[in-house]
Formats: sequence, structure tokens, C-alpha cells
Amino acid sequence: MNDVLFVMLGFAHLVALAGLIVLYCRHIGLPWREWPLVVFVLLWSALVATGYLVSLFDALGSLPAYIVTSFLGLGFVVLAHRVVFAAPQKTPYARISYPAYVDIASPKMRRFLWRFLAGTLAAALVIHLIVCFSFYPVNADSLNYRLARPFWYVSHGNLLHPFMSVDKRLTFYPVDGILLYVPLILYGVSSVFFGLPSLFSWLTLSYATYRFARALQAERLIALFATWLVAMTPSILIEASSTNDEILIAAPLVAGLFFIWRWLTSGAEHYLFLAALGAGLCIGTKLHVFFLIPIALIGFLWFAWFLWRRHESWRIWLPRVRVSVMVSSFGALSFMGLTFLVLNYISSGNFYFLADTAQQVLNLGASLQDAMQNFIIYTSSMIMAPIADLNFWQSFHGREETNRVLNNMLAPLIQPFVSDDPHFYHLKYRFHGIIIPTSVLLVEYGLWPGFMWLLWPLQVAALARQKFTLRPFFVMLAATPVIWLVIWSCVTLYMEGVPTYFAFYLMCAAPASVLCLVRAGTLRFDRIRWAIIAFVVATTAVIDGNVGINNTFRGLWHFTENQPWPYDWLRFQRPIIDEIRRANKIHIALTHGKVYYFAFMHWNPQATYYSPYQAPPNDPGILHILTTPSEASYGFMPIKIPDKPTPGITYLGHIRGVDREEVFAFGNDVNLRHPDDCNFISLHVTAKPAGPLYNLTIDSVVPGLNVADQLEFDFALKTLDKIIVYERTWDTRPDFSIDVPHSPGDPYYLLTISVRSALNYSKTVSETFAIGGSNAWRIAHPGDPPDTDDD
Repeated sequence: MNDVLFVMLGFAHLVALAGLIVLYCRHIGLPWREWPLVVFVLLWSALVATGYLVSLFDALGSLPAYIVTSFLGLGFVVLAHRVVFAAPQKTPYARISYPAYVDIASPKMRRFLWRFLAGTLAAALVIHLIVCFSFYPVNADSLNYRLARPFWYVSHGNLLHPFMSVDKRLTFYPVDGILLYVPLILYGVSSVFFGLPSLFSWLTLSYATYRFARALQAERLIALFATWLVAMTPSILIEASSTNDEILIAAPLVAGLFFIWRWLTSGAEHYLFLAALGAGLCIGTKLHVFFLIPIALIGFLWFAWFLWRRHESWRIWLPRVRVSVMVSSFGALSFMGLTFLVLNYISSGNFYFLADTAQQVLNLGASLQDAMQNFIIYTSSMIMAPIADLNFWQSFHGREETNRVLNNMLAPLIQPFVSDDPHFYHLKYRFHGIIIPTSVLLVEYGLWPGFMWLLWPLQVAALARQKFTLRPFFVMLAATPVIWLVIWSCVTLYMEGVPTYFAFYLMCAAPASVLCLVRAGTLRFDRIRWAIIAFVVATTAVIDGNVGINNTFRGLWHFTENQPWPYDWLRFQRPIIDEIRRANKIHIALTHGKVYYFAFMHWNPQATYYSPYQAPPNDPGILHILTTPSEASYGFMPIKIPDKPTPGITYLGHIRGVDREEVFAFGNDVNLRHPDDCNFISLHVTAKPAGPLYNLTIDSVVPGLNVADQLEFDFALKTLDKIIVYERTWDTRPDFSIDVPHSPGDPYYLLTISVRSALNYSKTVSETFAIGGSNAWRIAHPGDPPDTDDD
């Protein structure tokens, strides 16, 4: 009952804020067709201002304070806009020329297109609404850091760094995006609502594209067609419910581009202020805009060359702007986009972690081979991978095998240009074929934009043939994806997640989509154009349908399973959920590099969450969670000790994380509620190169082990064929270190651990674990079902 009440209160809060913005738009006489874009930008800006304001009083975690301050934040943003609102200045584009568009004269064809375009867009919206409210978020980066960050900030009470982090993304990344989720946490609503910011961003992007087309005097059907080509692009559509940042930052940026257009063509200065807010929200959410700087510089140099050649002043091409408006717009851009840098400096003495990023991601050696290799791989993947995305008739493993066959067929074409040198790759990524391994999952980080690249020649032809006002503006927008692909290939190391980044730059080019539908110069070209568009539309519809149904994590195929809803991909077992919901204070320890923090947090959004890196306060009321992958390569070795004198760590069950993960906990009296499973200890082995050898070290700190237990340990390290490599007889120390000749990255060694009481030498327990490799251990209770693929 309380959940429903808080959902209703949160909805009323949202409607009240949006309603006030609508009343304001009506009061100042803004065209009603622009209201949705203005509401989106001003509402998000108000939430950002609210987050900063409540942080001044360490009240980010207080719902009453947040509600009151949100109206103050909205007033602050609206007042700033009202200050720059004035009668339009004179514009140099009083007589605007527009492109001439194709004439779809057939009533039957017009009726078909209206039904098909509007029907498929509506179906896409409905499916994403179903996905949002039927699936808990499951994007790996969202679980690992993106959606977890607001929980830590809310617990901390302000937007300064909540802790010192090894993974700099958790604390140094911009904060505008995470402030969209703060109200959801404060109202304690289900995490199914966390997909709504992505969905609203997709709707805003689509509407901005439509309004751009209409502003260019395209008729409604043509504008709808242009919108379809953007909104239904597979790599864009999938982000409507994925919780990725790319769709979040594209929506305000494209809305800002529309406001730039309105400023240029109307002279109304307040549009420049709105555009600055949109750009600020983009920068303040994720720094993809960094790669737009070279593109903007190219546009600036082109404009400067244009003026120099004609001996003209820039003043005759840009509307007059009052100094106060320029200062206000720069202030809006800085406040929304750059304040996080100040917070970083106050928190750590550094504005950002550029050095770490450059070392890991950038092609610092300026290697031409790396640049050419990247460009060839990315381009060939973009062109060829959609062939695999059309495969809707096979099962997952069938598609996987088909992709392997396609890669083998295509390998001779690209292999001569690709090096296996790890210096050309980001972290542990390697080139596994034109169709990347994650393609078979049909998820956002492995999905290219279908065959939309076939529309680029149509845009080039239109821009070359048509003369219209501000044509260079649209030239730069249309060229953005291609220019970015070249820049990215040159300055970075190869990685597999590029389709997600590429989708952002496709969204930046959304206003240029209408140029595919300008009037053709010849009948032959018109027929070729419609043939290309028909092919792109048909294949896009197939890929979108395939993704909607067969997406591994959020596909509609999950409705055929006998699982509770909303669907939890990680399959949290009930004891884990119950203990999380019972706790008011929770510490999720860093046990490996891919801990899905949000997957635990969303079960109890109103708890206080502590740093995963630093020890929390010595409070018995804190629930400490240890999630341990069972794959041998992670090195965890839990052992159950019967009649253990003191409580150890308590086994609660398993989840489907990085494969199977066993979840342990201690604190908050969890041992009293699970007396049969509260006597575990968990050893951990670390393997790393040591010159020509490899060092194996058992950590000296063992969760669950207490001095009062008075246990002794015996270790025997053997090869798979039982040859003893190392033995250490009984000792109270639970650790040892040894160098071995064989890489533990492959299954080669077995470690037998024996544990006994140091008092009476009774109750000896022995367990054998593989060192390295993909084999996994499993904790099972009597009567548990056997392992399945889900485990």
C-alpha cells in the first residue's frame, strides 16, 4: 500500500513541476508545439538545480527537503529564463528558403505510409513501456556504476564524493544524469521506473526530429518519415529502455540544436539560453561531447574561411545578442555542464581523471596502424554486422554458430589488416571477428544501426543539389557520425562497445534525416532513392522486431518463462531479498571488479549505503554483503565449518551475476535468522605474474574467520594429474604464498584446503578447489535442483 502511495505522490510531484512549466510557457506566449521540448529541458535543469541546492545543507537524502527545494530550483531556472526573455531581435534570415521535398501524391500510398509509420512507432512505444515495467534494469554498466551512484550520493547527503574510489567512474563522472534518479530513490519506488528517463529521452529525441523537419517546411507525412528513420534505428531504439547515458545526453543536445535553429531564424534570444541549458545537461551527464569539439572546430574554420573569402563580417550571419543574454547563456552552460568539475576538485584536489583515461583508452603513441586497424574493423562491422542482426529464426546458440560461420567467411578479407598486438587494444578486448561476440545477445553494446548507413549518400546528394538557408549547419550535422568514426579510430584503442557510442553521434545527426526525402533531380535517382529507403525500412523493421523479441536480457521471449514479474535477470533468491529489505544500513563490499551494486540496492532504495572501498562504521546493525563469483578464475574458496565456535559469514543464496555468484552476509543479526548457514569462511587466492613464474597468494584476511575460532589450516597444491607442487602442514595462519611455473589462467592446479580445531584437532573439513580456469564450485543444500544453464 505504501509503495502505491509513494508512486502516486511522486507522479503528482512530477505533474506539478511540469504543469508549472507549461503555465509559464503559456504565460510568455511560446508556441505550444515547442512546449514538450521546453518542459524537458527546464524540468531536468530544475532537478539539477535542486540537487545542488539541497546538497548545500547535506539534505539530498531528505524527501521533504527535496520536495520543497524542487519548487525553488524550478523557480530559479524559470526566473533565469525570464530574465533573458524579450522581443525578438532582427535576424539576417528574414527570408528563409527551404529544401523542396518529394511529393507523395498517391492517396493509397499516403494512407499506407501513415498507418505503417505511425503504427510501428506506436508499437515500439508500447513494447518499451512493457519492457520498462516488466524488467528490472540489467545493463551491466548501469548495475555496476551508473544507477548505483545516486544511492551513494543520497546516502552521503550531498554531491561531493561519497568516498574515495579506485574505479573513478563512481565518483568523478558528471552528475546531471544521476540526478534524474534521485527522486525515484527518495520516493522508494520500484526500480522498473528507472527506465523511464531513457524512454522520455527517446520520445524527446523523436519529437525534436519531427519539429526540425516541420521547421524546414516538410509536410507532416515527410516529417513523420524522418522521425521514423531516427527513432527506429536499431541502436537508437534499443536505448529507449536500456538506461544508457547516450540517449540521455542526446535528447537535450538535439533539443538545444532545435533552439539554436529557432534563435537563428527568429532572433529570439531566449532560445540561445535554452540551447545553452540543453548543451549543459549533455556535458553534465557524460563527456561524449568532448569528441564533438573537433567537429565544431571544423565547422568554425569552415565558417571563418567562408567569411574570409567573401570579405564579410560574422555580424551579418548571426542575430544580434545582448551581452546580458550571452553572459546568462554562458552561466547556464557552465552551471549545468561544469559544476561537477568543481565538486571533483573540492572532493579530491583533481578536476577529473584524464591521465588514467588517456593511459587506458587513447592511442598515445599516435600509431597509424592502430588508427587504420580501428577504422577498418569498425567500418566493416557497421556494414556487415546487420546481416547477423536479421537472423530471427534461429535460437540463441543457432545464431551464435551462424555468426561464427560468417566471421570465418569474412576473416580472410580483414585479417591481413589486423594485428594481435595487445598494445592496440583497450584493456582485455581483442578482435574476435567482424561480428563481435556480443552481437548474438542483441543488446545495446553490440548492436550497430542496421543498414541506416545506406541513407548517407542520399543526404550527401540532397545537400549537394538543394540550396536552402543555413545549409552548412545541416552539412555538419549530417557529417557528424562519419567524422566521429574517423576521429575515434585515430585517437583510441580498439574496444567492442563502440556501437553504443556511435549511436550517440547518430542521434546528433537526427535533424538531417529529413534530407533523405528531398526532391530528386531525375526520375532514375528518385527510383533508386525509394529502393534504398524501402530496403532500409524493411530491414530495420526486421532487426527491431528481432531485438524486441530475442534480446537476451529484456526480450519478450522471457514471457514464455515461468518466472515472477517484474522479471529479474539476476534471479535473486528470496533470502537475499528479505535480508536486504530488512536492513536500514548496508555495506556491499568490493569483492571483484564487476559487482552489480544496483542489483542489490534497488531492493531497498531507502537504506543507507556505505562505500564499497572503505570500511564502514563499527555498527552491528550494518548488513555486510559479500557476493562471490564461483568461477575458479576469481579465486574465491568458501568452506563451511561445522560447530564453528563463533558466527562466520552467512550463506543466503546465489544470483546470476558474472555467471553464478554466491551471496554471503554478516551483521544485522543475519546469522540468527539462518543458523544452519552461518558458519562459513571464505578464503581467496590471488594469482599474478612474477617474472618468468606466477605467484599464488592466499589473502591473510579471511571473511568469517575470528580469532576465537582457533582453527588450523593445511594446504596441498597439486597438478591436475595429482603431482604435489606444494604442501604446508597444520598452522593457525590461513595464508601462504608460492611461485609456480605454470600460468594459473588455465586450469592446471588444484588446491586442497583442510581445516580443523586447534584445541582438539577434531572435525576436520577438506575442500578442493581449482586454481584458475572457468570451472566453478557450487554451494548446494540437500534437495536443491541440479545445475542449470541459468547458474
